[in-house]
Amino acid sequence: MSIQSIYDVTLAEHYDMPVRHRATGEQLVMDNGDPMMVRVTNSDYDEIQRLRSKYRNEELKGMRNTAEREESRMTEMLVKATVDWQLQGTNGKPIPFSEKAARELYTDPKLRWLRTQVLLAVFDDTNFAEGKSEAA
Repeated sequence: MSIQSIYDVTLAEHYDMPVRHRATGEQLVMDNGDPMMVRVTNSDYDEIQRLRSKYRNEELKGMRNTAEREESRMTEMLVKATVDWQLQGTNGKPIPFSEKAARELYTDPKLRWLRTQVLLAVFDDTNFAEGKSEAA
């Protein structure tokens, strides 16, 4: 495959990431049978690029990076990259989407596995290749 083919790729704006069981890889479903999913944007999304630039500028200005700061930055990028979801809590009730709910979900130590799935989805351009995205 030619390097030129990279410029022929069109990425979809969103990808409906299937939520998978952390051990078996099976797609999780809600009690009504609907698949659980998280709709994300790709890493080229303007909001993500602005955050990356902001964080890089802070580092260049001498702001010391710490593990906690890095975690917080990644959480904010994931929150901005998440545009919707279809999730259900362990109580059987749907979890309404909001930035606040996304932030809570991505910082819950019991849900690190989901945070990892979303992180990998956002930064894998093959998820957004035309024809692959299930976004409406």
